[in-house]
Amino acid sequence: MFPNQTARITGVADRGAAQLSQMIKGYWVSQIVGTLAQLEIADHLAHGPLDCNVLADGIGCEPKATSRLLLASVDVGLVSLLPDGRFGLTPLGELLRSNVPGSMRNPAIALTAPGHWLPWGRLAEAVRQGERQTVAALGHELFDYYATKPSEGSAFTGTMANHSDAIAKEIAQVLDTSAVTHVVDIGGASGTIIGALLEANPALFGTILERADVVPRAEAALVQRGLRHWHVRTLFAREPGDLMVGQCQHACCTGPCREGEEP
Repeated sequence: MFPNQTARITGVADRGAAQLSQMIKGYWVSQIVGTLAQLEIADHLAHGPLDCNVLADGIGCEPKATSRLLLASVDVGLVSLLPDGRFGLTPLGELLRSNVPGSMRNPAIALTAPGHWLPWGRLAEAVRQGERQTVAALGHELFDYYATKPSEGSAFTGTMANHSDAIAKEIAQVLDTSAVTHVVDIGGASGTIIGALLEANPALFGTILERADVVPRAEAALVQRGLRHWHVRTLFAREPGDLMVGQCQHACCTGPCREGEEP
């Protein structure tokens, strides 16, 4: 083999090793992003740069550990380090704020928290066994797990709402509801689809059927949108695999709701 061929192969191998190293360590970045989101650091920096100790006190964390997290966040482009030693948000880090257009805070939390993180850690077992690993990792099915972890469940609901936002208005535009009076969204989460349909046709009455632990989040989201003529009802199992409509929860109805009433 000629020397120039050896150098070329060595160069390719070095570049490949560097690329693989980045892939192997990718979860480090995921956890940096998720931790920034969970600790609401972007929200605390939203009004301007802060000294590390001030920020650590504001989020209730240990200062030295907070400093290391912030420096790691500088490396991945989410936070900037100013000459005076304070930390500020970058345009990329702005997307981890709450309640801003295009916010990615919910998925940053949901996809790096145990509900998703731990089952992915058992990918090799899933391939060996050909079986889902959710129960083995969490001790529950995913939505039963979220019922015991409301903050994590809320982030997951918000993540699903983010996905639905992208299509909800299009659905409302192409779905002709002029001939119907009542629309039902089974598993409607925070009501993104129902909300778009009710905004497009205020004459509609909307019902969301959801798990009991999701009901308060759905109600809050619909109230925040200023919508009327809706209610959120609970689904629960009578026999394994059978779902029935339960009692109406905190209804914003024009008339009484009856347990077991057909939507």
